[in-house]
Amino acid sequence: SLTSYTDPYDFDWGIHALTAFRRWLRQHYESLDSLNREWKSSYKRWGEILPFTTEQAIKSRNFAPWADHRTFMEVSFANAYQRVREAVLAADPNGHIALSGTQETTAYNGCDWYRLDQIIDDFLSYDGGNQWDMHRSFAKQDATIGFWTGYGSRGIAVQNAIWTAAIHGALHPNIFWMPSFLNPDYTCSQSARDMGEAFKTLKYGGVGKLLMESERLQDGIALHYSMPSVHAASITLNHPEVGRREVIRDFPANRDGWVRAINDLGLQFNFVSSIQVEEGALSRSGYRLLILPFSMAVSPAEVKAIKEFASAGGVVLADAAAGLMDEHCAWQSEGFLNEFFGIAAAPSEGRRLAGSTVQERNQDGDITAQHRTPGIAGPVRVSAEGSGWGLKPESLQDIEAVEESVRATAGQPLVKVGAADAAIVRRAGKGWAVFLNVLLDRYPDLRAKATAARSYRELIKRILEHLNIRPAVQVLASGGASLDQAQ
Repeated sequence: SLTSYTDPYDFDWGIHALTAFRRWLRQHYESLDSLNREWKSSYKRWGEILPFTTEQAIKSRNFAPWADHRTFMEVSFANAYQRVREAVLAADPNGHIALSGTQETTAYNGCDWYRLDQIIDDFLSYDGGNQWDMHRSFAKQDATIGFWTGYGSRGIAVQNAIWTAAIHGALHPNIFWMPSFLNPDYTCSQSARDMGEAFKTLKYGGVGKLLMESERLQDGIALHYSMPSVHAASITLNHPEVGRREVIRDFPANRDGWVRAINDLGLQFNFVSSIQVEEGALSRSGYRLLILPFSMAVSPAEVKAIKEFASAGGVVLADAAAGLMDEHCAWQSEGFLNEFFGIAAAPSEGRRLAGSTVQERNQDGDITAQHRTPGIAGPVRVSAEGSGWGLKPESLQDIEAVEESVRATAGQPLVKVGAADAAIVRRAGKGWAVFLNVLLDRYPDLRAKATAARSYRELIKRILEHLNIRPAVQVLASGGASLDQAQ
């Protein structure tokens, strides 16, 4: 990590880093005038440029001088591994470099897994922050993806963890640690014996061999992976950071909510990075659906690719706050994507998301309590258009909207929550633009409460089914009902 684990810290302000940062800026801006316009600055020489600290950016609401520095540091971090790899290959042309102890992506720690996966050969990866799905989507074709298990866990819990890793392509277990694996008399612990059952089936059992020799399929679904949006969420207090007590809405939990909801509906996806979208991956890779999860910051090149994808027949589905900023986290007054989705809203800088979470922590930084305020609740109503899409109000009663100011213009409202338009659709060329004025950041927790989570699944399921996006395999319970939360 660039910092200590995920600690928020505005590293690096050393003279060598600042010199390289200024050189990098000259490659990304046509002129000093264009940088000054984006940064709202008045520099006369490139050598004068200084990035903003987090405190300066939050106080001024001018985020580009901070966000560009974060992007540069992610590039710098990846380049450091590139140097290491080149040195290894100089001595051993068949050499690999591997990374262990991987961290969840934040705006500060350099863990842009798309960039890093293009360089690093192999990983011993933790699973937090959807990392296994990121490596599955981004890693080199012959990459070895290991994972960590053990920790004294036992029974179905540790076996579930091992199988979950396996179906995500993480097939090389590393066990932490010997005292939890061996008893003092050198017999295997209960944890070791339970792990052994799963390992034996995967390595020697028929189902294990089938899994190892199979090709993973997915359902034409691309889930947007956007580091500029990570930056945007963090600097607008929509991303938990170490020491941050209050979070408005939760960017990584929302991404995890989409991952879980897609899988819970029996569907599979790949992450697709901002860089890949700009390079045409949506059309080149045969995707049918692009999901923009809290994608606050998108580049003009991404906007162009997204519109072309929809025009050619693709479906673009976004949740709240899509396209409020460009890739430098500079505000776009009317939003890059409002017209595309057929919506109107308050000016981007003035848009507010309902609901927040306050966390109480102990001296070690562990969360001891959470206090949440709700989003926009109220009676759920389905329009005549929404009924035609298979939506029923009684199945959606637990949905919360998040923005009061969003309303349909050229788009057709399907669902209202209170006075807020919560689902809006619009024809876009041969395809569709779908805007959900909701977030899935609370979905991972709601899955333990069958009714509440089911409302969100039902909303997504009916919209996707209407657009002919269905799972290849349907799993039913003994009574014939769909078996939720199964892959």
